[in-house]
This record gives sequence, C-alpha cells and structure tokens, in this order.
Amino acid sequence: MAEGASVKRGAWAERAAKELRGRPLESLVWRSPEGIDVKPLYGEADLDGVAHLGAPPGFAPYAR
Repeated sequence: MAEGASVKRGAWAERAAKELRGRPLESLVWRSPEGIDVKPLYGEADLDGVAHLGAPPGFAPYAR
C-alpha cells in the first residue's frame, strides 16, 4: 500500500472511531442479502487473490 493511502486510511479510522463513540470499527460492516460482508472502506490489499480482475467484459467468468 502506498504511504499516502496508509495515512489516509489511518485518518479515516481515527475519525470513524471517534464518531462511533466506543463501538468497534467492525460494527460498520454490514451483510448484503446475498450473505456478503460489505466493509465501509476497501484498500489495495483487498484485491489480493481476486483472479478475475484482468478478465475482459463479456467473457468468462462474467464478473463485471
């Protein structure tokens, strides 16, 4: 992760923690109707291991 992104993520986490008034940051994660956990903030590390990112639209695995 780039240093600037790390600083921004840290600033976001600080602000979120302040506004949550003691609740954990994990309380911001919600579950979609499909059962997928949705985080409030994603970063570059969340893309590690996602194999279909280079696939062109209209071709398998049809994930776009």
